[in-house]
Order: sequence, then C-alpha cells, then structure tokens
Amino acid sequence: RIARNSFMIISAQAFGQAMAFFYFMYIARHLGAEGFGVISFALALVAIFAIFMDFGLPLLTAREVARDNGLASKHLANLSAMRIFLCSVTFAFIVLTVAWSGYKADTGKAVYLVALSAAFGSFCNMLYSVFQAYERLEYQSAGLLLNGALTLSGVFIAIEFDFGVVGFASLFLFASVASLLYAVLALKLRFPEVFS
Repeated sequence: RIARNSFMIISAQAFGQAMAFFYFMYIARHLGAEGFGVISFALALVAIFAIFMDFGLPLLTAREVARDNGLASKHLANLSAMRIFLCSVTFAFIVLTVAWSGYKADTGKAVYLVALSAAFGSFCNMLYSVFQAYERLEYQSAGLLLNGALTLSGVFIAIEFDFGVVGFASLFLFASVASLLYAVLALKLRFPEVFS
C-alpha cells in the first residue's frame, strides 16, 4: 500500500508539474511580458500570504483523523472553522495590501482571484489530508490531475476567446473550485462517515 500510494502521488505531482509548465508557457505567449508579469506577481504575492491559510492544518488533519477515524467528522468540522477564520483574515490582509500599494485595477482583480483560488485550494488540501489519513491517496492523485487538466484546458479556451489578465486569473479559481467539489464528492461517496 505504501509503494502504491507513493507511486500514485509522485506520478500525479509529476504530471501536474508538466501541465503547469505548458499552461504557463501558453499564458506567457498569449499575454506577453506585461500581462504575464501581472499573473506572476499575483501568484507570488498570494503565495506569501497563503502560508497563513494553511498554518499546518493539513498535517494536523491527517494526524487527528488517522488517530481515530470515528472522530473524523468532529475533527473536520473544527478544522474547517479554523480554516474559514484563517482564510478570511488572510484575504483581508491581501485586500489591504493591494489597496495600500495602489496597483492598477486589473492587477488588483487578478490578485483577488488568485487569492480566492488559494483559499479554495486550502480547503481542498484539508480534504486531501483525510484521504491521506485513510491511506487512499488515489483520490488525492486524481484531484491533482483534475486541477492541472482543467487549468490547461481553460488556458486553451482563454486563448481562443482572447481573454485578458483577469480572465486568465479566473482560470485558477475555476480549477480550485472544481477540485474542491470533486474532493467533497469523493469523500461523501467513499467515506460518508466523515459527514455524519
């Protein structure tokens, strides 16, 4: 089981990185230096603050659920409340940073969209931690592949319809929301006791 789980998660991460390479390449080619610079800035700025959205909760989730599966529902509810608080505070700091710095409107919108994407992604990581606790990493692997595939597909659609910076930034939010919905559905179908 350890070998299978390790192989699946490493393979999914490798494919995810490969897809990321291609969709960033296409974004850069379509938006040019200035537009891609805005996307890169948004991702970098949010990455700094995203540390406070997680704050070690994925590891805590996996540890507590693995320790007692019967309390998975209680742990998930408590940790979800903590994550909502952390994401809200972090997003507020991002908004204040953008407002104080006086960036252009499109830059601010791109940052907000990427920040929302990171917030949904943090909830997704929390649910992935439950799969880790149950040692069923194939579900997490599928989620990682889904996120990468949706983003890459969205980039092609965005290029076809000539999206701007904000449109491309919204692709990250779309992929994160879809990944979270997948994680919730997979948990509900495979481990219904988590929601009891």
